[in-house]
Amino acid sequence: MAGLVKTTNVHVRSKDFVDIRKEIWYAQYLSSICDAINSYATKKKFLKAVKDNKGGLRVFGVEGDIRFGIRTKYEWIALQEDCEAAFLQGTLKYRPTFVRVKFEDLEDELEWLEKSGKVRYGVLASCPSQIGDDVRIMDKVRDICSEYDNISVNFSSGDNVVNGLFQVAHLGGGAAE
Repeated sequence: MAGLVKTTNVHVRSKDFVDIRKEIWYAQYLSSICDAINSYATKKKFLKAVKDNKGGLRVFGVEGDIRFGIRTKYEWIALQEDCEAAFLQGTLKYRPTFVRVKFEDLEDELEWLEKSGKVRYGVLASCPSQIGDDVRIMDKVRDICSEYDNISVNFSSGDNVVNGLFQVAHLGGGAAE
């Protein structure tokens, strides 16, 4: 069998591919997710619970509608890859479990945070801005997460602080005065 070459053809619709790491917001977004993970991962209560096999940290993402959420798809993949690289490098202090969930199942998934006798934290890292005709998904996810003290909401959105402060620069008007 020497000399045989295995080839694979991959068909990609070029208009669907987004190199998410080249998007201006991605580096700050990744940093905010890793900061949240590290903040939870270094809490003494959490470290003790992990040692006793009673601790956990999950990064949650809400599945998007592919018609409106192409960036959500690529962001989720890149986030997992980059968190793994950061963990192996030692800059991410804990390897979280990644859980992608349909919006309608989010509340059931988040019940994991409340397991008695456990120390569990979550980071809601990914959420599309629209699913079907519903353009309030992000607000609904924030509201669901507000019921829990042990989850942070870190997904990127158009109404975040950076977009609010630097809107003029983003629109091409130069630096904010």
